[in-house]
Amino acid sequence: MRPALWCLGLFVSAFTLHLILWRIKRPFAQRAALLRIFGVVFLLFLVAAIAAPLLTFWECIHVAICYVPFSLSYIVLYSAIEADSPSLTVVKFVAAAGPAGRDYNDFKRVINDTTLVEARVKAMIDEGMAVREGRSLGITPKGLGMARFFFAAAKLLNLNPGG
Repeated sequence: MRPALWCLGLFVSAFTLHLILWRIKRPFAQRAALLRIFGVVFLLFLVAAIAAPLLTFWECIHVAICYVPFSLSYIVLYSAIEADSPSLTVVKFVAAAGPAGRDYNDFKRVINDTTLVEARVKAMIDEGMAVREGRSLGITPKGLGMARFFFAAAKLLNLNPGG
């Protein structure tokens, strides 16, 4: 029970720090900032756990097994909150009409590449994964590394890497 409470406490601490910092000034590369915040909170926990034995070694491992995936899941979820995903955009647009639904022509007019892609392209540029030069969009080494990671994961899971 103690590791679960520590995990929850660490996550709430990191989340609270995230809220405070975003209220002061939202960072340019938000996902990278979130990784740093959640990582620093975890490192401080590890330092404290070593300096003043708060938990046993195995309890610290349990905290890590809980906290790390929980934090990474939140960071992934944050990207859906930060800029609408295509699926969320479609759901919100149709839901706003209520039981009557939406006419397909309205749907095609509102749900377009600009609506769905531009926010993601901006986020990629902000995170340093892509660069825009005039009308061209190029990938950076960081973006290429991320693409290779997802292609490898798709191959490992025997999925279509095209999305």
